[in-house]
Amino acid sequence: MLDEGYIKYQIDWQLAPPPAAHFIEQINTCRNQLYQMGLIGAYNNGIGFGNISQRLATPNGLFVVSGTQTGHLPQLNAQHYAIVTQYSIEKNWLQCAGAIKASSEALTHAALYALHPQ
Repeated sequence: MLDEGYIKYQIDWQLAPPPAAHFIEQINTCRNQLYQMGLIGAYNNGIGFGNISQRLATPNGLFVVSGTQTGHLPQLNAQHYAIVTQYSIEKNWLQCAGAIKASSEALTHAALYALHPQ
């Protein structure tokens, strides 16, 4: 059984409108370039790779992250991103909001942001 590309943390997904355009403009430009370079995509078995996130300019550590299983898509829009609103590394838990669940690696992104607040 494949063990990659699936969410392995406890997720509390709040179905909500997608992030505002100004939250994804910069990340989406970067994501498009990475996709063209082959650093984001999907394997022959359909499992996507290359999740991307960006810390938001908020005091509470929110960040926007690509949605689960979007690696195969050449272009994303706001529907393909989620905002991580809370997380707990210790509890292996993440809360996100948007039209799609956060990527399977979103908790890893959260851990990296927690380790380096700047």
